[in-house]
Amino acid sequence: MKAVNDLLREADPLNEDPGLSDVEVRVMRRAVVEAANERQAAGFFAYQPLAVGAVLVLMIAAGITTGRHLPSSRNSVSRPSSAPTVAEERRQLQFATPGGTRIIWTFDPEFHP
Repeated sequence: MKAVNDLLREADPLNEDPGLSDVEVRVMRRAVVEAANERQAAGFFAYQPLAVGAVLVLMIAAGITTGRHLPSSRNSVSRPSSAPTVAEERRQLQFATPGGTRIIWTFDPEFHP
């Protein structure tokens, strides 16, 4: 039985291909290096820092404008006319585990051990 590597080598259509000659390799490399060294006309990437800065300025301006038009949290909270009594005041500690389990502890101020 043949190994997988042997089967792959036998089925490779370019197994017998000699590849590029040294002259062809040098011509191709020269073309790639010249293309990389050429300075292209100012394209999208030339203005990228300017575009990023403009987007940041617009986001900050939109946030400030939106913040001014939203009602402030001081005006939207309804507060009771009198402070809650000790019996009405219940404090809770809540958290959720990574698995999604929620745990809520309610502290009873009237509890005495």
